[in-house]
Amino acid sequence: MKKRGIFIKLFAVLLALLTVFPMLVSCKKNEKAVVGTVNGSDVYYDELYFLVNSYKASILEDCGGNEALARQQLYDLVMEDIVANQAILALCADYGLELDSVKSEVKDQVALIITQNFANNEKAFRQDLEKNNITEHYLKFVTGVDLLYSKLPEKYEQSGKIKIDEDSLVAFAKENFIRVNHIVRFNDTADKDRANLKKMNEALESLRSGDKSMYDLIASGYSQAFDDPSGDGYLITKGAMRDDYEAVAFALEVGEISDVFKSRGKNNNNEYVDCYYIIERLELSDRYIEENFYKLKTEYINTSINAELEAKRESLEFSPKQRFFELDLLNLPKPRKSLTVFGLIMIIVGSVAVVAFVVLMIIRKNTLKKKNLNAVSKKNRK
Repeated sequence: MKKRGIFIKLFAVLLALLTVFPMLVSCKKNEKAVVGTVNGSDVYYDELYFLVNSYKASILEDCGGNEALARQQLYDLVMEDIVANQAILALCADYGLELDSVKSEVKDQVALIITQNFANNEKAFRQDLEKNNITEHYLKFVTGVDLLYSKLPEKYEQSGKIKIDEDSLVAFAKENFIRVNHIVRFNDTADKDRANLKKMNEALESLRSGDKSMYDLIASGYSQAFDDPSGDGYLITKGAMRDDYEAVAFALEVGEISDVFKSRGKNNNNEYVDCYYIIERLELSDRYIEENFYKLKTEYINTSINAELEAKRESLEFSPKQRFFELDLLNLPKPRKSLTVFGLIMIIVGSVAVVAFVVLMIIRKNTLKKKNLNAVSKKNRK
């Protein structure tokens, strides 16, 4: 009966351990927990967590604290990004590019990040990942996606799917591209907004009167864009710029100059800010196309790839797993690293050690109790 009592206590301890362990890890979600699928490929919790936290603050602000509306907008935006990643992988697979083929390159890229950005300090690297809501598992995934996508143009060209001779390129360029030049001034403050508008109106007056050319104004510092110092202009296609910019640019005739208009653009600190533009449409001549053959060829291939990618994206959708419906997008717990075989062994060893210790304590307690009873019995006999 005593032995039976020991085993009952032992069972109780094991049951307690099994109860407590899930409680210890339930405050975080496994980074590799599958929350859904796209095109038969698993979508992991850490991707969902990163994307949600990338958009959550701005969406809550835009929704004025309306959590129901924020959840819906957050879901729509995050699903777009999740499907976009899987669309890239699906398109790459069509051209023989798989994530497994870039594993060593991904490993090298991550090692390079640790070396260059964190002076080989892996602890600082992991702290930075956590601060930015990224797991190493997700970092490797998106690095792999980017690497595959960078290899796609070469594979696409080799496939022979499109003709890239001079005549085809000229026809494509004239149908899909326009060449423009512009002056831009960035409005970082209200004072700059007023000053820039005044300066842009002066520039427009000089252009329309023929007093100065667009090149003259760019050379004299009227424009704050430094990415085209030659004044040779920009090749753009639909979808490359903001809608308001494209609407103005594509409506112009060759040689025509736009009015001053307000938009948003990336300043020289790589920040998106309000700005003013004046656009001039330039001729896209055969000579210009010949002189910029490589640049146009790259754009030609990228435009064709983007068309296929968009079709792929529209054909895919996110299929949630049951655990996805248990999540609140506005209150996602931090992802935890999934257990390795070694980690699982260590937990088992630790649990066995605890159980063994408890068993020894029970046996010792029973032994002492038995000795005490024997001592009392001997004393009574005397």
